[in-house]
Amino acid sequence: MLPPVEFLIDRMPGEFPDLAVQAGGKPFHGRIMRRWIYKGGLTSFDEITDLPQSLRKSLAERYVLNRLTSLEVQKSADGTEKAAFSLHDGNIVETVLIPDRNRKTVCISSQVGCPVGCRFCASGLKGFKRNLASGEMVEQVVWARSQGPDSLTNIVFMGTGEPLLNLENLKKAIQVINHSDGLNIGARRITVSTVGYPDRIRELAALGLQINLAISLHAADDAKRQSIVPTADKVPITAILAAADDYRQRTTRDVTFEYVLIGGVNDSSGDAETLAALLKGRKGSVNVIAWNKVEGVDLQEPSPAAKADFLARLMKRKIPATLRESRGDDIAAACGQLRLKIERSP
Repeated sequence: MLPPVEFLIDRMPGEFPDLAVQAGGKPFHGRIMRRWIYKGGLTSFDEITDLPQSLRKSLAERYVLNRLTSLEVQKSADGTEKAAFSLHDGNIVETVLIPDRNRKTVCISSQVGCPVGCRFCASGLKGFKRNLASGEMVEQVVWARSQGPDSLTNIVFMGTGEPLLNLENLKKAIQVINHSDGLNIGARRITVSTVGYPDRIRELAALGLQINLAISLHAADDAKRQSIVPTADKVPITAILAAADDYRQRTTRDVTFEYVLIGGVNDSSGDAETLAALLKGRKGSVNVIAWNKVEGVDLQEPSPAAKADFLARLMKRKIPATLRESRGDDIAAACGQLRLKIERSP
């Protein structure tokens, strides 16, 4: 059993002045600490040179600076960066940084492994290990902001794990990211992706923040969805859509429905027509994502013709839809792939 460790990045922004006082400093020292912590890149309290040396020593005796230790960073030809981090207990987590014209998006993991087990995804191939602490999510954003001169514009909780199955830590991480004394990133620039847990969707809405919600649908009927998302047998699509409607009413944010297109599974013209009928009259849009080959997953990529036909049928039925282009193929940027590669290495 590892001894308990106190990480500063797990704390809420408003706690830092009191933490400084407890360590023998003044409240304004806490604000200095906070600024350095959220800037990122610190390896030692001694680097915070605008704090008294005695306070730096006291802080080092009480707290640990970082939750994440960089293991490997890969950069794709298209500019996508994927980082693998070691956690204090030896587990590994991934973060992806995606530049795209005037946007720079970081894709955050919320768990080590994933309990959902979607057929097309590498995240759950080695099972679920544990939830990430709020600071482990926040520090992924801190890392992304420290990469290069361009400012970070968007945060998506779409990496490894199901965010709503780690709801309390997720809510705390979002509050730190959004807080004016935290990372100060607007709620409308934050997106949470989920396979759909109605009660937890409503609890997320109760935060009172205009966070974007993306629901991973992947099929328009329960039987087919359960064949793609094994845990979906517990929640019918109608219940998920009702929660999505409640979310939009509470937050005024349109919901995005994600649909991973898998060759021969859910990419037929009939699938497109059924999806269009399901979403007709509902505010929101569909993000169609063509599945790309993942080592260890026995599925097929959709053909170019199937992708084009699927999108055209949605648009013809006046369902707003976009086909998301694949990014980072040359570095295996899909969720869970870099972690698997490192863990399988001799």
